[in-house]
Amino acid sequence: MTQTGVFTLNTVESGWLYRLDPRVKLIFAFCWLILCIVMSNVAGLAVLLLSTQVILLTGGLPLKKIGETWKTLAFLILIILIVQPLFSPGSGPVMFQVGTIQISQSGVLLGLSYGLRIAAAAFTALVPVLTTPADRLVLAFQKFGMPYPWAMIFVLAIHALGTIRRLYTTITEAQQTRGWDTSKGNVIKRVKATFPTLIALIVASLRLSDSLSLGLAARGFGIASNASAPRRRTILHDIHMQPVDWYVAAIIVLAFAASIILIVH
Repeated sequence: MTQTGVFTLNTVESGWLYRLDPRVKLIFAFCWLILCIVMSNVAGLAVLLLSTQVILLTGGLPLKKIGETWKTLAFLILIILIVQPLFSPGSGPVMFQVGTIQISQSGVLLGLSYGLRIAAAAFTALVPVLTTPADRLVLAFQKFGMPYPWAMIFVLAIHALGTIRRLYTTITEAQQTRGWDTSKGNVIKRVKATFPTLIALIVASLRLSDSLSLGLAARGFGIASNASAPRRRTILHDIHMQPVDWYVAAIIVLAFAASIILIVH
């Protein structure tokens, strides 16, 4: 765990995945996300999802962290698996029918493919985020040509999402201990009951952004770009591709190319 200002960066500090150059992990994320988009075969998407699980587990990511991610995705995936077959049954054999509502095999497979695609894409994006310190991730984006301010803002936004989610959980639990309950009444009453939590979350997010801006200002963020004669940024700990990084990058690119060939044919 690396503590930086108001953020706790959940990075693994041991394991081969942590030691891998962050640029290789970004290449992996880019290739696998493209495969998640273009691949429609259920078996292929299942292989993509399984590969991310194996990489994260063998790379040293705690099983608890993987379980938390699954817990976050579970509701969305469940909704997709239920809604997709109902509203888009497809033209395949009908498996179940009640009145005008029917569920076909093609609709179930389509819903399953959407669920697998979302899960695979989410875990793919988490590979570089959860196993790379923020400063190294920013540097990796810089090496690919992204301007430093953009890279910094992008990485901070990624980590802020997790922080805001934890804030929402904390606020919700605090409200529940005070007797707050959204399980009663119709949909409109339940939506109105969430307003106190959302207001508290907005206030906490504003405080978080204020603390973050003060921390960045204290570290001189933006001074070089605002100066009349901008100076080149210096790097305390640079990143360098090692032979093993090149080997892994080559394997990723070859696997990506082979997958694209299989999809096309």
